[in-house]
Amino acid sequence: MVKLLLAGTGLIGHRHMQHILDHPSLQLVGIIDPAVADKEIKGVKTYKSLDDTQLDADGIVLATPTDTHASLTIQALEKGMHVLVEKPVAASLDEAR
Repeated sequence: MVKLLLAGTGLIGHRHMQHILDHPSLQLVGIIDPAVADKEIKGVKTYKSLDDTQLDADGIVLATPTDTHASLTIQALEKGMHVLVEKPVAASLDEAR
């Protein structure tokens, strides 16, 4: 079972969430979004930030605003997670480097 976090609960985030929940080999262990922190969505606990989770996750799906992509990607990689980030990977070419 692959344990995943989801960051972002907008339109695209909800699509990713449904795909994760529907897949028999995936487990959604947490949702990160400051707008819904400390609630449950479809039985999954929500958190304000990646640092707040303290969960053992194999990877994270980043469906957050573009200006957060680079910093969240780096933070997740530093925690040893696999990362799927929505495009664009960063807000600027300099930030992507």
